[in-house]
Amino acid sequence: MLPPPPEIAGVVWRPVRTSDAAAVAELHNEAYAVDGGYRITPQEVLNEMDIPALDFDEDTLVADLGGGALGAVALCIVEDRGTPERQVQLGWNRVAPSLRGKGVGSFLIEWSEARGRQRVGSNMAGSWFRASVYNWQQERLDLFERFAYERRRYFSEMLRDLSEPISSGEIDSSFDVVGWTDELAEDARSVHNEAFRDHWGSQPLGSQHWASFLDEFFLKEASFVAHRDGVPVGILLSAQYPHDFEDRGRTESWIEVVAVVPSARGHGLATGLITRAMQCFADAEVEYACLTVDSESPTGADRLYANLGFDVEKRSVTLGKSLQ
Repeated sequence: MLPPPPEIAGVVWRPVRTSDAAAVAELHNEAYAVDGGYRITPQEVLNEMDIPALDFDEDTLVADLGGGALGAVALCIVEDRGTPERQVQLGWNRVAPSLRGKGVGSFLIEWSEARGRQRVGSNMAGSWFRASVYNWQQERLDLFERFAYERRRYFSEMLRDLSEPISSGEIDSSFDVVGWTDELAEDARSVHNEAFRDHWGSQPLGSQHWASFLDEFFLKEASFVAHRDGVPVGILLSAQYPHDFEDRGRTESWIEVVAVVPSARGHGLATGLITRAMQCFADAEVEYACLTVDSESPTGADRLYANLGFDVEKRSVTLGKSLQ
């Protein structure tokens, strides 16, 4: 059973609608002004809503303040990716500064957990709740830890000054590397799913979910797919978020995904793809390259990026809690 929401004058609790995209972005950005992190745009909100497994009427919740303003928002995302283990992601989970101190943050966690258990059903073995928080957001960390969430993994956002020399990063001739075309989307997805099969917390992505990443922020001109003997074995996908430039005081492009299947590792392919992307960024007069990496990556990706001149700028914490 879902918990009752806190009674707050002027607040109506209801599911989110696609027409709320601008209001959700405004709420997120109000929270950003207090908590830090990053801003989002209404289009990014719509992109994040485009998840096949999301039932808007049942899996979303907002505190409607009237007049087009929102005071809180939560998504409960439970995707069936063909694995026994199910991850219940506590998406967004944002509370406006004006509603803090009224029990809203606790309620959003309680509601998301209850809805997640409904979605998963009786077979909860191995399934867990997942949330991500920047490591300086102590109030949010304290809140989740009061609900018995544990710190399971750390991820680092890394930054590379593109005014520094970029190595040539020659790619072995056994690999055929081509620039992005939309016809390569399925090849890229297959590489992603195979390459990340041995990574903590990763689950295979379906075609529709994969397509949602290839949005208006995607940089085709700095994205690549590598084949060997006609078989896709490596990818690098890039993106750029110009609305962040003012906040960050710099221009930047993101290496969103670097993936090499196990059979093609150890030949410098990842290094070659990264240096090629960085050169594309630099040629476009972008000042910095950014990426996010699992601090305990089984492939040693964090060491690879450090060797290529990336430095840690921020860290986030993935929190987890068993459904049982």
